[in-house]
Amino acid sequence: MNATIEQLHDHQWRELRDLRRAALADSPLAFWSTWAQEADFDEQRWTAFLRAATWFVATHQSRTIAGVGALLRPELAHEPELIGMWVTPTFRRNGVATSLLAACCDWASDQRHRAVTLWVVDSNEPARRLYAKFGFSDTGERARHPNDTHSVEIRMRRPTAGARYARSADSGSTATPA
Repeated sequence: MNATIEQLHDHQWRELRDLRRAALADSPLAFWSTWAQEADFDEQRWTAFLRAATWFVATHQSRTIAGVGALLRPELAHEPELIGMWVTPTFRRNGVATSLLAACCDWASDQRHRAVTLWVVDSNEPARRLYAKFGFSDTGERARHPNDTHSVEIRMRRPTAGARYARSADSGSTATPA
């Protein structure tokens, strides 16, 4: 599968909008938001949504086929949370999700973040296997899904190469890349 991974910028808000709408329509219980909640977003709201995280998309033959965001929360400033991971069904199991995860983890390392985290619905075995294969491990944290009271989400975490920078900064020493 030949997909190109790129980071989105403000002027690409329509790509994020179209991707999110497709994702929410295809997999409504995989996300904390709903299609109805995002359907009426205008350009200003989509641009703000895009700016709130660092978004990566996969394109194939000029078509956006997958995406994921890396959201920095104030309470975990050194551990971006992956949000909105979704791959168009016909492109699943072709390495696209792995490429997106690699882009996010590389970005997090470059930004000297300690780890990358995510939440995954417990019943989504293919996603859980993918994340585990990529080095994410279960933190033991659980949360009820806001749109499906029968679903539980599992928090997973993967340390990054940037963790060595963060540890050095915490100890006051200067770090150099290995």
